[in-house]
Amino acid sequence: MSGEMDHIKLTVFDYNYIVWVVDTYCNCSQTVAFAELGNVHLSRFSLDPESIFHKIGEIVGFKDIDFPENKRFSDRYLLKGADEAAVRAVFKPERSAFLSL
Repeated sequence: MSGEMDHIKLTVFDYNYIVWVVDTYCNCSQTVAFAELGNVHLSRFSLDPESIFHKIGEIVGFKDIDFPENKRFSDRYLLKGADEAAVRAVFKPERSAFLSL
């Protein structure tokens, strides 16, 4: 799936693969997003589905970037980046709302 938003060309696709785990195969899938930004500078970040292990990590001090105004997004995703202000600027309310549908 691809399109353009705020002059950014975006392509999103699912990637499925198989890995060998102990004595069996494991089917894995991952959603990948690719953005063509032109001359736009984008701070490095990672966005992953949040798991119970990430929630346990928060209890012991590992923090991600959460959005109080979009609890659904914050509960679903683990968002990290060195420049928190720059990452927050990328995930404007309308973008984080779109991702939390």
